[in-house]
Amino acid sequence: MQAAALLWHVSVLVPAEQRGLALGLVGLVRLAPVVVFSLLSGVVVDALDRRRLMFFTQAGSALIASALAWLTLTGLSIVWPLYALAALAAAVGAFDSPARLALVAALVRASICRAP
Repeated sequence: MQAAALLWHVSVLVPAEQRGLALGLVGLVRLAPVVVFSLLSGVVVDALDRRRLMFFTQAGSALIASALAWLTLTGLSIVWPLYALAALAAAVGAFDSPARLALVAALVRASICRAP
């Protein structure tokens, strides 16, 4: 829902003739942190406590969502803060997704080992 709201907000702020470029730039801004942090995030997830890491990534996601809401409510008229929030959300997601997948795999493995 947050990604859809971000795209809608960008499309409202830019002129109609620049809308395609502006929305495509959102995709680029969201892809760049994933490419940059993908190798690092796997190492971090393996080295740290996954639950604690997920706590921080979820808190970061909540802060980003709050910032997006605040910018919307204050009547944002420029688009670059939305690009910054999109990049930040993608960077947080680059750490959250591997932690979540590794934690689920560990939980499933633990429950299978304990089954009678």
